[in-house]
Amino acid sequence: MLFPLPNLRSVPAAVLLLALAGHAVAQSLPLTNANFEIPFGLPPGTEDAAAGYSVPGWVEYEPSGYPWEWDVYAPLSSEGGPESGTNVLKGLAYSPATAYVEQVLTNALQNGTRYTLSGWVADPDGHTPENGAQFLLFAGTNLLTTAIDTPRAAKTWNQASQTYDSGIDNPYTGLPLKVRIMHNPGNSYRVLIDNLSLMAVSVSNVALPAMAFTNVQDYGFMFWSNGPAAYHYGIKTSRYGMAFNWASLTPTTLFPIANPSPESAVLTESWAASFPANTPLVNLSCQVLTNGVTNIVEAASAHAGDVALIECGKYFQRRWQTVQAGGLPLASNQCGLEVAAWPDRLSFVLRLAPSNPVSSATLQMTLALTNLYHSLLTSGAGGALQASNGTGFVFLPSAGSSAISFNPTNATVRVTTAMTNWQTNQQGSVGLVIYPVATNVAWALTNALATEASPLPLAVTPVLPSGGGLAVNYDTDRGWYDVSLPASGTAGDNGILRAQVLHVRV
Repeated sequence: MLFPLPNLRSVPAAVLLLALAGHAVAQSLPLTNANFEIPFGLPPGTEDAAAGYSVPGWVEYEPSGYPWEWDVYAPLSSEGGPESGTNVLKGLAYSPATAYVEQVLTNALQNGTRYTLSGWVADPDGHTPENGAQFLLFAGTNLLTTAIDTPRAAKTWNQASQTYDSGIDNPYTGLPLKVRIMHNPGNSYRVLIDNLSLMAVSVSNVALPAMAFTNVQDYGFMFWSNGPAAYHYGIKTSRYGMAFNWASLTPTTLFPIANPSPESAVLTESWAASFPANTPLVNLSCQVLTNGVTNIVEAASAHAGDVALIECGKYFQRRWQTVQAGGLPLASNQCGLEVAAWPDRLSFVLRLAPSNPVSSATLQMTLALTNLYHSLLTSGAGGALQASNGTGFVFLPSAGSSAISFNPTNATVRVTTAMTNWQTNQQGSVGLVIYPVATNVAWALTNALATEASPLPLAVTPVLPSGGGLAVNYDTDRGWYDVSLPASGTAGDNGILRAQVLHVRV
């Protein structure tokens, strides 16, 4: 099951219903005496007997009754020395596995936070392997996670670390955090601990990329010219307008908007106000070339009901219209023209699948602009056509297209896809991704190429049920991210599935 998530290029962060986290700086939560020092010096190889074997800042639990099961110790250089500072925490050999020291923090567990508990562990006696120690993180009396030391080379320091994501609706939110240190079960050797830390990154206080907030005034609408019986539907956004004649399978006008009207005004304006008579005309044509035969792609039906509305909201609209291609036998349930629109871009993608094998074919789509856009700009896989007034259009090939070409003299752009040994029900596609631009076309071309070639990297982690990462893939044709969701959520008729979306800084 796929969940579409918008490209943050064109949608403000506030519209994301999933928890969206940016790259935030980790905060170190205050642990008292995390380096296990004491206010007076100890000779190397000795413990703090004069202080009653206490560990300042920590509460000790020693069920055997011996106060030195956990104490502050000044290690010898032959034992590995301290990891930092002068002293360390030492766990006595043969002490019960239930003995521990712990500390309750002044910080409480917060929702939407990733905690990382870590510390350094050494074996002063040179046993290899040895069983080490473990660090436990609690909220109140509830165990959240455990960082377990793993076997390593003798008399060397090893860092044990473990993270815990509190999620967005944690039942222990508000309970005080607590850190506990104890032997691993079965460890019968001395163990040294040093330099403990607890770090936190809050999802609710993140440094979201500025691009997530630059488009908060964007909007988009899709509507019929005069009800579903009309031959035209329109798309009007804060960046462009387009009227589409579904019966002829072509847009009739497409134009950038330099000074958009307020969203509230566009919502109630007439068709004539949205698409004035003097707006530039355009034409889209699609063909399938097979063995010297040109098969014209046309609407498969004269019914407006076959121009299916798939999605329609403030920021995204998508339609699917079934098509036919001359005498080419097609698997009709897989063939259509998809129109997908965001506030700043739209795409036309033709998807076809033959009902019989075809040895070779070329899928072709040509968009002819008004005879104003004669200045060609190219860069990488895309290009732009610009008018003398500074407006223009940026064009990129859709994901399935093989090639893109421009004819600035005639103000046309063409994309093609070569299909060899085209098998039955094998879907091929050809299409254009278009950015209408009111000003600074060269910058828009550079920005569009960067956005589509290297979209904002995301990582999606299940929160409930928890565990693992979900596959995320950017869909160029539709301008969104596909997130592969688990087959089911929590158990029961009212199962829950929650996920956290993280912006990954690279």
